[in-house]
Amino acid sequence: AEAEVATGHSEVYDLQGTKATVEAVVERIRQVAPAAEISIDGASLPFPADFDDRPLRKLIGSWPATALDSGVERSIAMFRDLLKRGLVSADA
Repeated sequence: AEAEVATGHSEVYDLQGTKATVEAVVERIRQVAPAAEISIDGASLPFPADFDDRPLRKLIGSWPATALDSGVERSIAMFRDLLKRGLVSADA
């Protein structure tokens, strides 16, 4: 995430999210959208497990954490709404 502050320069901040494996995310997607055609393959990418987002929270204030289950459910609901309104396409 990047935020421009009153000093006129940019700062780069880390944003900590809910920790989950790709397999856990895919499993939750399959639970919420059983007809989804989704697969995973290959080795995991070496992303850090933890980020320190305290500097960003100090700058803009804190926010509530989003659990994996509700985050996936909300994301799929929003995507379905965009599909319904014709604002995105599900075509590959």
